[in-house]
Amino acid sequence: MSSWEEHSRYENSVIVEAIEELKVILRYDPDLGRIEIRGNEMYTSIMALEVKSLEEQVAEKHETYIDVHYLIEGEEIRCDMGG
Repeated sequence: MSSWEEHSRYENSVIVEAIEELKVILRYDPDLGRIEIRGNEMYTSIMALEVKSLEEQVAEKHETYIDVHYLIEGEEIRCDMGG
C-alpha cells in the first residue's frame, strides 16, 4: 500500500478526488496547459517551472479556492526559515 493510499482516507474528499483524477491524467503524458476535470470548478494546470531561490520565490495566497501542488518530476526541499 502506498503512502497516499494509506493516508488519503484522512484527507478532504475534494482533495482526494483531485489527486485521483490527476493520477489518471498523468498516465497519458499530457501536454503543458490546462485540463478541465469539472469545468472551472476543478482543473489541472500542467506546468514546467524553473527552480527559484528562496529570495526570488513569492508566497502564494488563494482566498476562493484550494491549490494542490503535485510534483511530477524532480524534488522539492524544505528549508527552515527560522522563527
